[in-house]
Amino acid sequence: SRPHNIDTKTGTMSSTTATTPATTNEGESLSEHCIRSLKNCLQQSLFCLSKSKGQTLIQKTKMDIESRKKVFGVDYMNALRSGDNEALDGMVEKAMADLAALDEKIAEYEGEIAAAEKTKDEAIAKNNEAVSPTKEKPPVASPEKTTDEATEAVSPAEVKPPDDDEPAASPAPEPAP
Repeated sequence: SRPHNIDTKTGTMSSTTATTPATTNEGESLSEHCIRSLKNCLQQSLFCLSKSKGQTLIQKTKMDIESRKKVFGVDYMNALRSGDNEALDGMVEKAMADLAALDEKIAEYEGEIAAAEKTKDEAIAKNNEAVSPTKEKPPVASPEKTTDEATEAVSPAEVKPPDDDEPAASPAPEPAP
């Protein structure tokens, strides 16, 4: 159900929070669900900040690479015009080393983004782990069988029948699918 309904005839909004169940489908309370959702939202927000920073640094480094390529081209052409062949070989090696260093920086930034995403996924999984379907639920006593101790079962014949003065307890209705 939605938290608010709008009456189309009168145009007024009515709250249906009184009919909203206090627990979610997994059995966690509404407050636990809200806290878990907020923690997951926080993790996602922190990841987005980290990812944005990393992507910005990657773009800046790519712009540095393009800038160095242009500077290299101008310097190379000037050295070529002057006929200094030894300077040309040194310029190529230096430019290749610079570009390799910048490519390593890009790989490092991408690794940081991947690590941040892994951290986020682990934190969200940990938050959601508390309400996983494998969470033990308290045992439900069946009307046919009762237990005195955890290891000792009592047969239905040994159970004391209710007094005639007390009304018999009706079995609980089965939940609708």
